[in-house]
Amino acid sequence: MAEVSREHAGEVEGQPVDGFILANRNGIRVEIVPWGATIKSVWVLDRHGNLANIVLGFPDLHAYIERNVPFFGCVAGRYANRIAGGAFTLAGQSYTLPRNAGGVTLHGGVRGFDKRLWTAEPRAENDSAGVCLTRVSPDGEEGFPGNLTAEVTYTLDEANRLRIDYRAETDRSTVL
Repeated sequence: MAEVSREHAGEVEGQPVDGFILANRNGIRVEIVPWGATIKSVWVLDRHGNLANIVLGFPDLHAYIERNVPFFGCVAGRYANRIAGGAFTLAGQSYTLPRNAGGVTLHGGVRGFDKRLWTAEPRAENDSAGVCLTRVSPDGEEGFPGNLTAEVTYTLDEANRLRIDYRAETDRSTVL
């Protein structure tokens, strides 16, 4: 049966942070850290039966906090891509965002979802195990309108499937 366990991953702003490991009977292992709701590694058996990590990333939480310029494994947001000129108009109202990449707003701005600590809750069901990560982004954060609750759930099952489910809810019109 697939299971989820936790282990100390490091510290963020002086607070201890646990990472989560999803594992099944077939040897598949997925490591997740709540900083940026990041998939740190996915360990699978190669054609010779050896475990290999197939995810580009860093060895520890500290490296994600200090160096994750390529956005390895994280949830980018509020907006995952570029917003030209760092501005948009929605329902007749103009919004100006911080520019963080050559005149555009990239992946949610200077401090997007990838640079935030998410709340994590392990989950286990019949033949699967997972972790649900949640983050509340307040109205005006990085210039975006509306209070937004974002959720990503990673689930590993005994058939070696890693499922990623996203959900978001807001109290007013926004881009996401």
